[in-house]
Amino acid sequence: MAYECPLCGTDFEHADCRSACPMSRGCAMVRCPRCGYEFVESGKLADMLRRWIRRGPKPQPAPPPEPDVRRLTDLAVGATASIAFIAPTSASRINKLASFGLVPGSEVRLVSRRPAVVLQCGATSIAVEDEIGRDIYVRVDAA
Repeated sequence: MAYECPLCGTDFEHADCRSACPMSRGCAMVRCPRCGYEFVESGKLADMLRRWIRRGPKPQPAPPPEPDVRRLTDLAVGATASIAFIAPTSASRINKLASFGLVPGSEVRLVSRRPAVVLQCGATSIAVEDEIGRDIYVRVDAA
């Protein structure tokens, strides 16, 4: 059975409960292998309905790159640019980034690349994984 972690959004299968509690055998809890969040396993019908409801419009393919468009991680640290598009890995990821104000047209500044990609959007500073930083494409102003 496939699961989606409600905390980090990771899709995974095999959900063995590995907690130290004495009820771990036959327990209905599912543990995310990425973040360790535990949640109650629901039935197949409930999972099917939840996925059907969550399924939004299918992500559109990334537009062809323009000469002044590059990955966020290719910017110089401290540089400011506007978001051109976000490569659609999943609709849930795009929605989560949008909740932080990271949408096409937003102006962002790359604060750091290591140990995590840290960017600033308005008054908000956000740290994202390298993979997510590579999925954000920005337009660098010629000025």
